[in-house]
Amino acid sequence: MERSLCNQPERARPAPEAFAVDVYATFKKLGYPIAVRTEPTQSMDRYVLLMVE
Repeated sequence: MERSLCNQPERARPAPEAFAVDVYATFKKLGYPIAVRTEPTQSMDRYVLLMVE
């Protein structure tokens, strides 16, 4: 989503991929199940990645 189209642009944050974080590899390495959905009816794996400076 473009920041200009965001309802709260002051709260917008870049995606982890923008920081060169491979989300799938990171969570797999930590032992969490994660997979790309191939059908809209499949359940999603949902995780939070907290990045602290």
